[in-house]
Amino acid sequence: MNYGLTTIAALISTGTLFAGIHKLTPSGGDDTAAVQAALDRCATDSDCIVDFAAGVYRTRQVYTKGFRGVIRGAGSNTTLVEPFGTLDMQESFTTSQYPDPSYVYPNLWSFINGSIKISDIGFRVLSENPVKPYQNNPGFPGPNPATHMLALVYVAGERADLDVERCSFEGAKGNFFDGQPGEDKTNLHWGVVFWGLAPNFIDGGLRVASTRFQNMASGLTIQRVRNRLNMIGGGPEDGNTFERACLAMEIFNLDNSALEVAHNTFHGCNAGYPLVWIEQYIRSGRPWTEQAGRDVGLSTILISKNQFYLNNGIAISLADYIRDGVDGRMADYIVSGNHVWCEAGQLLTVTNRGQALPDNTWTGAGVVVSKNFIEGKSTARAIGITRALHATITGTDASKFTTTSPSTFILRDSIGGILSGDSGIAEVAGIGADTHTIVGVRRLN
Repeated sequence: MNYGLTTIAALISTGTLFAGIHKLTPSGGDDTAAVQAALDRCATDSDCIVDFAAGVYRTRQVYTKGFRGVIRGAGSNTTLVEPFGTLDMQESFTTSQYPDPSYVYPNLWSFINGSIKISDIGFRVLSENPVKPYQNNPGFPGPNPATHMLALVYVAGERADLDVERCSFEGAKGNFFDGQPGEDKTNLHWGVVFWGLAPNFIDGGLRVASTRFQNMASGLTIQRVRNRLNMIGGGPEDGNTFERACLAMEIFNLDNSALEVAHNTFHGCNAGYPLVWIEQYIRSGRPWTEQAGRDVGLSTILISKNQFYLNNGIAISLADYIRDGVDGRMADYIVSGNHVWCEAGQLLTVTNRGQALPDNTWTGAGVVVSKNFIEGKSTARAIGITRALHATITGTDASKFTTTSPSTFILRDSIGGILSGDSGIAEVAGIGADTHTIVGVRRLN
């Protein structure tokens, strides 16, 4: 039976339809075998519960295929999971095949397919070099050889759901993510990974609520997901907290899906990266439909009522781009009701990282930006939009800016934008400079 996220939540609340409850207590040593056996039972006895009592559990890499059920602890501060010693690792790895005991990833817990609910557990990695040296996946950032962990919880496959609630994911000082002045080095890339194995897509959905991510390069990533709703936060009581996660969220390539990012709190690191980074793109110059195996459906992305605290950099970065003349628009974006505090940086950047079509117009993202509030100093800006088609910005309050920047809003190489605000300065340049409608905002040029 294929339970969705809503159904799983109902089963948990009623305590019905579970094949069994498997209780665990920490041994004080290596808990890998006990945890692996309990998770495996939920792959054969569908819809069961693995109940972790309070304490510290230490495991090496755990791999489970087809897990269906609930993993729950006694609270994210009292039930803790961390690596046992320094994790073994082969000389190199690539994300082009699934992890398993014969092809080791630098993950702690890996799930392939299934329906997984994790609640009330704290995952952490405290060692500066938690993994034996290995050659990192080609294209990933960081030094080689690497000694950092890729993910604490990793879910991949053709069909899977993941629901994470009231958990915590924590890294520490390490040697990963270097190369730019001021970067915070860490021992952990992601807290949570949810993706289809390239070039394929995962048919499933991710929900993360009331969870804390701290001291890592990126809190979570969603990649190559189709046909589902993905929820990061939700209502006011469901919001997540991201602290010192340089790219708090990385979202790539949604197909015929919806994503809502709402009521979360983001604290930037020193590197100035986007805190919410979303890209819809075509890889390696090949049509994305070829990689997906069929036509790709338009997705809807809502980013609403979040709070961002920036030293510099960008709160939200959206890119929807083309290559080899293929129309790049793969999503509609709504950015509404967010509040940003920044020393230097901006609320939003939108770009179509593609190329001009023969008539010198740009295809690109359909973007609606409304009723956001920005407080800034120094060189802070509200919005920069580049190569976007028919972007709409309404009701953005820029009156709290005390800025030396020449522009509050930037529309560059964009077509048909609508900018309606209470105050601010607009800089419009490049292709389509005369096609915009600007009301209530002073135009610089």
